[in-house]
Amino acid sequence: MEISNILIATLLGTVLGGFLFWIPGIRLLSIFGILLSQVSIVRWSWSDPEIIFVFFMALTVSASFAEIIPAFFFGAPSASTLFLVVPGRRYLNKGCSYQGSMTVGTGSLIGIFLLVAAAPFFIYLYTPLFKLIRLHYHWAPGILILYMIGGEFIFHLRQAFRFKRRDEYRALFIAPVIFLLIGLFGVILFQSRQFVIVGRQGTLSSAFAGLFLLPPLIRRLIYPNNDKLEEAKTTVFSKKRSGILGGIAGGIGGFLSILLPVVSGGPGALITGHLIPRKNEKAFLISQGMVKTIYSAGAFLLFFIPTMGFTRGGTAMMLRPLYHANRHLQAFLLIVAVMLISGCLSYFILNITSRLARGIVRKITLRTIATSIIGFVTAIILFRYGPEYLLILFTAACLGSLPLVFGCRRSNTFSVMLVPILLFMMGWHQPVINFLGFF
Repeated sequence: MEISNILIATLLGTVLGGFLFWIPGIRLLSIFGILLSQVSIVRWSWSDPEIIFVFFMALTVSASFAEIIPAFFFGAPSASTLFLVVPGRRYLNKGCSYQGSMTVGTGSLIGIFLLVAAAPFFIYLYTPLFKLIRLHYHWAPGILILYMIGGEFIFHLRQAFRFKRRDEYRALFIAPVIFLLIGLFGVILFQSRQFVIVGRQGTLSSAFAGLFLLPPLIRRLIYPNNDKLEEAKTTVFSKKRSGILGGIAGGIGGFLSILLPVVSGGPGALITGHLIPRKNEKAFLISQGMVKTIYSAGAFLLFFIPTMGFTRGGTAMMLRPLYHANRHLQAFLLIVAVMLISGCLSYFILNITSRLARGIVRKITLRTIATSIIGFVTAIILFRYGPEYLLILFTAACLGSLPLVFGCRRSNTFSVMLVPILLFMMGWHQPVINFLGFF
C-alpha cells in the first residue's frame, strides 16, 4: 500500500465530504451507499480494501463537520444535529452565524483530538468494557425514556404553574402521547421486511428525513422570517470556561454514545445539552459539535479495533459485507492518523462552506431556502427509491411536526429508535407487532 495512494484517498474523501454534505439532506438520503456502489469504477489501487477504508474514514470525518451547515444555517438537521436549529436561528438573528458555526466546528475538532488521545483506550480497554456493559445495558433505554418523558413533564409543569397558560397544561399530556405515537411508528419501520414493495435502507432514509429534516423547514414556511441579516464581528470565545465546560460535557455525551449500544448521536446530544447551563450558549455549541464527531468518527473507528471489530454506525454496516478489514495494530494506527488529518482539513473546509452558507442566507430569503430543500429532498426520495416511499416521508413529517405544533420538545422524535429497542430487550416486541396487526 503506497503512501501516495493513502494521501490521495484521504484528500479525496475529505474534500468530497466537506463540499458535498453541507447540502441539506444529502447524508440522510444515503449518498454513502451511492458512493460505495461507484467505487469499483476507479481502477487505481481501489481493489485494496485498506484504501477504501481510508477514503470512507476521511469521508465520515468531513461529513460530521459539513453537517453543521444544514442545521445551523438552513434549519435542516439530522438526528445528531437536531439541537443546533434553535441556536442557529438565534445566531442568524444576531448577525454572527459564521462565528456560531465555527464554534460548533471547534467542538468537532476537539472531538477528533479527544478520539486520537483515546486510541490506546480503544485498543486495550474497549472490548472488555463493552462486554461488561452488554450484560447490563438493557436498562439504558428504559432509563433514558423515563428521563426524557419525566424531564419534559416537570418542565411543562413548572411553566404551567409559573405562567398559568393553557398551552403548558396541554403539553403535559400531549408530550407522552406524541412520544408513544412516534415510537409505534418506529416499531412499524423495523418491520419493513414484511412489506415487499419497500426496502430497509429506503424506509429508514425516508423516515429520518421526514422526522428530523422536514419539520423545521415546514415551520419556517408557516412563520417566515425574511429580514435581511447583517454579519457582526464577534469573537468565537469570550470566556475560557466555555471551552472547558463544553469539552467536558461533549466528551461525556460523545463517549456514552459509542459505549452504550442503545445511545446514538441524537440521544448523546440530548444528554450533553442537559449538562450545560442554559446561559452558556458557546459551551453548548462546542459540546454539540463534539458529540456529533465523536459518534460519527468514533463509531467507525471501532470497526478497526485489533482482533475484534465492532459494527456501529451506517458506514461500518455498509462496508462490512463487502470488504474485510485487516485488524492489526498498524492498520488501526493508520486509520487514526487519517482521522486526525481529515479532521484538521475539514475544519478549514468548514470555514469556507460557512462563509458560502452565510452569503446564501443573506441574499436569499429563508422561506425560499426552505421551499428549495423540501423540494430537493422529495425529488431525491422519489427518483432514488420510488413513489411508495413518499408516503413514509410525509407520514414521518407529520409526526415530526407534532412537537412543534403542541409546544413539546423535539427530542420526542428519538422514540422512533428508543421504543423498538426497549421492546426488543423486554421481549414485548412480538406482542406489540401482533396488536398492531403485523403477523
